[in-house]
Amino acid sequence: LLTPDSHLWATVGHGRGEIEIEDGMAETSDSKQTTVAVGGSGRLLEREGENPGAPTTLDVKAEAWWSRFELEGNDPGIEKSKMEVNRVRVALEASRERRLADGARLTPSAELGIRHDGGDGETGFGAELGGGISYADAQGRMQAQGRGRVLLAHEGAVEEWGLSGTVSVKPGLDNLGLSLDAELSWGDTGSGVNRLWDDGLTTPRLDEEDDEPAMKPRLNTEIGYGLRLRPGVVTSYSGLSLSGRDSRAYRVGARFAVNPALRLQVEANRRERSNDNPEHRILLRGEIDL
Repeated sequence: LLTPDSHLWATVGHGRGEIEIEDGMAETSDSKQTTVAVGGSGRLLEREGENPGAPTTLDVKAEAWWSRFELEGNDPGIEKSKMEVNRVRVALEASRERRLADGARLTPSAELGIRHDGGDGETGFGAELGGGISYADAQGRMQAQGRGRVLLAHEGAVEEWGLSGTVSVKPGLDNLGLSLDAELSWGDTGSGVNRLWDDGLTTPRLDEEDDEPAMKPRLNTEIGYGLRLRPGVVTSYSGLSLSGRDSRAYRVGARFAVNPALRLQVEANRRERSNDNPEHRILLRGEIDL
């Protein structure tokens, strides 16, 4: 099952020290900690499809971790104690790319994440399933993607799901012509498989604006058009963002690419919320690559 891209690792650690607790008088205790961890990642499967360069792949990463911390309890005020924690986590990701007759690419994908934490710390089991399908035309100008995810199981009253669809049209040669970006989503569409791997899932992900669970519908769009304006290209654009029923944002502006190293932007935007006064802003930005 191992391939040239596979990675296996293991680590063992042991340390000793002294802890001092000050509560009226200082008391100390010898302590020691032992940690063992093993893990790996790699491609379990890679198979060419009917068309060259359109493979089916299955990637995996897994890790197991155990740690023990002990207090000797030398002074009377510190009890002898021991704490153990352990963790096992696995993530799988599969995709199958298919080339259509006109040269476009259609790629369905799926991912599964599983995590279990045990011992004397935070414990629980979590599993999440996600998947999607993406399309890219032969010229690479138009791309579309649909994704979905759901938290299958977790300890505690946690419910998360998400659906999203995106369409993107890139401008033509030298950034000239029409460009479009649109995304419509419901719920939390970010890959929770990675989040389950890194942080666990004890509380729903919060909305960045109002600190409420990010389960409301959202729409983000921007349309622009690039024209040649010597000595560069100017792209005028407008955008609309909706979040639930109570938040809207509008923006209009222009980007001026004088040359590959110098870019300028001017934008005016308005944000409306049902429980607040509208906000108006003007943005001026310049970028220089040295």
